[in-house]
Amino acid sequence: MGGDRERLFLAIQLPESIRHDLSRLREEISGCRWVPAKNLHLTLRFLGDCDHNKRARLSDALQSVRARELKLGLNKLGVFSKRGALSVLWLGAEQVDESLVDLKVAIDEALFQVGFDKDHWPYKAHVTLARLRNVKRGDIEAYIRSNSGAVKESFPVRFFSLMRSLFSEGAVRYEEVCRYPLDG
Repeated sequence: MGGDRERLFLAIQLPESIRHDLSRLREEISGCRWVPAKNLHLTLRFLGDCDHNKRARLSDALQSVRARELKLGLNKLGVFSKRGALSVLWLGAEQVDESLVDLKVAIDEALFQVGFDKDHWPYKAHVTLARLRNVKRGDIEAYIRSNSGAVKESFPVRFFSLMRSLFSEGAVRYEEVCRYPLDG
């Protein structure tokens, strides 16, 4: 990515204690590339490559988002598929807090006002734990069965963050650009 363009997304950052707990769930599974613990987050919206002008409009719009603080519960393991092949191992919520839905709607409305397209996919609140490539379905199903009861994380969410992806030496790390508080 060149010049003044940045790859941006909106996220709920996980507390350090939860990232640590989730990193203990890693197992050696052929074809499974685990997300580094420091990069674990719940994506609210991927924004893509943005230049300085678009980022300034984006920042102004996000300042206007009004939503309540919420409690996020993560307790369900699952997988996403792409063209029939398993692609992502994720952790999500069995039941989504209505406040999270309200936050997502408020964000999408603010983004639309400054020229971002509407999301084309239904929102599935999740934390990507691992990327999968040529993984045997039975291995992932066994992993989910053996770890399903082990994951019951819950934490208060008092803000959401504008994040940027930084690429170096074949690895990616995420950096917070700005934090937007939620109403108490």
